[in-house]
Amino acid sequence: MNAGMTGKFFITQPGRLISGGVFSSIIWCLFLFIPAHAIAQFPGQGQFPGQGINGRNPMEDTTFAKSSDWIKIDSVNLYYTYMHDPENHLKEPRDTMDFDFHQYDPARRQDLFFQNLGNVGSAARSQLFRGYQQKGVHSGMHQYDLYLAHPYRFKFFDTDIPVADFYASQGGSQDDGMLEAKFGRNFAKGYKLSLLYSRINQLGLYQDQRNRLTNFGAGVQVDSENERYDGYFGYLSNAYTNQNNGGITSYDSLASQFRQIRRSVMVHLNNALSTLRERHFFSAHYFHILSKGDSIRPSRKIFDLKYAVRFYDYLYKYTDSDIGTSAEYYGPFVTDDRGLRNFIGYTKFINEAGFNLALDEGNSLSGSLEHRLVNINHEPVESRRNEVFINGRIRTNIFQRFRLDAHGYLGLLDASANFNLDGTATLDLSKFGMIGGRLRIHQRRPDLIEENLYVNQIPVWQNDFKNVNSNLLEVSYRNPGWNLEGAIRWWLIDNYIYFGPDFFPAQLDQAISIQQIYLRGAYKLAFIRLEAAVGIQNYEAEEVALPNLIIEGTAALTGRIFRRKLKFQLGTDFRFTNAYNGAGFFPLAGQFYVDNTRMVSSYPALDPFIAIQIGSLKVFLKWENINSVWSDEVYDQVIGYPQFENYFRFGFNFKLFN
Repeated sequence: MNAGMTGKFFITQPGRLISGGVFSSIIWCLFLFIPAHAIAQFPGQGQFPGQGINGRNPMEDTTFAKSSDWIKIDSVNLYYTYMHDPENHLKEPRDTMDFDFHQYDPARRQDLFFQNLGNVGSAARSQLFRGYQQKGVHSGMHQYDLYLAHPYRFKFFDTDIPVADFYASQGGSQDDGMLEAKFGRNFAKGYKLSLLYSRINQLGLYQDQRNRLTNFGAGVQVDSENERYDGYFGYLSNAYTNQNNGGITSYDSLASQFRQIRRSVMVHLNNALSTLRERHFFSAHYFHILSKGDSIRPSRKIFDLKYAVRFYDYLYKYTDSDIGTSAEYYGPFVTDDRGLRNFIGYTKFINEAGFNLALDEGNSLSGSLEHRLVNINHEPVESRRNEVFINGRIRTNIFQRFRLDAHGYLGLLDASANFNLDGTATLDLSKFGMIGGRLRIHQRRPDLIEENLYVNQIPVWQNDFKNVNSNLLEVSYRNPGWNLEGAIRWWLIDNYIYFGPDFFPAQLDQAISIQQIYLRGAYKLAFIRLEAAVGIQNYEAEEVALPNLIIEGTAALTGRIFRRKLKFQLGTDFRFTNAYNGAGFFPLAGQFYVDNTRMVSSYPALDPFIAIQIGSLKVFLKWENINSVWSDEVYDQVIGYPQFENYFRFGFNFKLFN
């Protein structure tokens, strides 16, 4: 998320006017209301090797934070920092009853949630257009970005007591679960340890559809006793395996008589597997040359020198070991009847040296010179690139309530096509809220997969695309007192690259324009809580293939019962998109493509839930897509990949403080 545009709002505790007897009855009625067949109708064991998650949106974009980041109840905070911004100490709530705690799916934890292929951890993309701010060489496999851990988003906790945070969720079978765990502890002499582990194991509703993802991270922060040095050392790995079925062959097979035997529905692929592996070794070192402080006030860093180094190892592999009847689906991509293989790998060795100058509170200037040595193995072609970036950032308060924050980079040598300038201005109107403006100018060269695709080391396409240029202009408003935020955005993209109905990439000659309006608000009256978000986007280029209207939200009764020891939320999520010409997903290239064979129909989905908290233990029960109980309409977000129906889920979160 862009820090300049993220609001963190707070409201008071929910109403406490409810009698324990009435609401305890409501809670038990909800348990009785969930029928047994909602739990029993899930597929059993599947055949699959595999790996999955990080929770929050990893892409640098302009979208506001989801409400759980700015609406908190009974909040007690822990502090953490990021490797790239050590002076910015952020807060993480430790015992609050988040209003969206029951949102276990990373695609639903985002603002105006992402589309996926129907099961947790599957390929996903945002329903609200957002541009990738990628820097240098990239494979072009963005479909799993949502789930991957990254060094710049790894939290280094700063806590006086050891803290462990566990989150688990389980579906209707043993092959449907997820786990997240975080740990932080401070040691003597300024050493601080942080750990991260997360895993998704999801068996889909249809044949040959399964995801496994594992993230692991370990980091050590070192603060010298004389406050002259801060060091960050870490390791992160992402391991993802996805069994691809290519989507169902026909929607006619989803007639009502087949609703209870979805694993018998025919799919395009039976032996396809995609694998993604990432490893990050990273460290950052800050030498505080000048500082200012006394016995009363803590020291403030004035001039720092920085050196950072990172080693990044990446591979993406797609294989189909037995094409069989799938040859018609693959078409011109069948270069060998025995099977198919697409492999992209590279390593990056990154060195960065720079400085940070803080003239006074709120005014700073930083810059760095970054070199990247990239060794690419785009099978069968091997190549090397030397990328150099000049990075800079300035933060300043023009006057007390007006703040500017601008950062960017300029690429040189093999990165000469890369350029980014991103600036925000914020005017604080006190109790009347804050007005913000943003301008972003970004240029990148085409991704590896957009330029070339080799199947079994045989070229399928070789393109000489132009550089992609995107410009964003945004005006935003947020008001903590009103629990309201919104933005108007205008995108203008030159040389837009998309994947067409034939699965091949293409580039538009003319510029495309996308206008967006985004609103999110929360309302509370006594024990009633309502939160809603609306996204409206207008565009003429059918290659965008996204909805024009997106609505999502949560309505719930909240309060305390059992002598106010138990907090609860009883309500439903709702979501809606208009009917539109949508996208399919082609797993061999790992891309969403424009699909003109069928429209994505509008479908107002409802997901009842109950969430409770006792002390530091939180538990939720959720019944997704309850509409399928009384409606035969099929709900999908990506063409060919229907969503789960009548889906029951539970989960818990438990924090330990020593």
